[in-house]
Amino acid sequence: MKFSRNDDGLSHINIYSKGMTELGRLLSNFANTPVNTPQDGKFTSIEGYWYWLLGKNDNREVLRTLHGFEAKQRGRDIVGEDWPSVNDEFFKFKVYQALICKTIQTKGLEQKLIESSLPFTHYYVYNGKVVNVDDGGWLVEAWEQIRKDVKARAKLFGG
Repeated sequence: MKFSRNDDGLSHINIYSKGMTELGRLLSNFANTPVNTPQDGKFTSIEGYWYWLLGKNDNREVLRTLHGFEAKQRGRDIVGEDWPSVNDEFFKFKVYQALICKTIQTKGLEQKLIESSLPFTHYYVYNGKVVNVDDGGWLVEAWEQIRKDVKARAKLFGG
């Protein structure tokens, strides 16, 4: 599906650090939204956690404190790759678990998800051109599922 940056917030929500909506920027892995994961501890961002999961050495500990492009840049330096092997279900499970933690632990995020209804997508904008992220479809699906679950829980418990 083709999206236009001008429609971000009108026909869809772009999960992107430079997105047009606050919710899209908050959902981005780059966001400075500290998260405390059950088994792996505290991280400043999902981006830092992402590369920490991919890393295998002690150098990766610095990733706990980074967010934004700095987390990506340092992560690439340490790990050497952006995406795990195709169909790495354990990696996806760990990231999904961290996204749930982020939802619960980021003040106001659950409410913003409850109030939202536009479909999520993920693309970058370079020099005014939209660049789709083919590998990130499962992340968009994860946020759609989390939103669905948050809304269902709110309905059940009057939130």
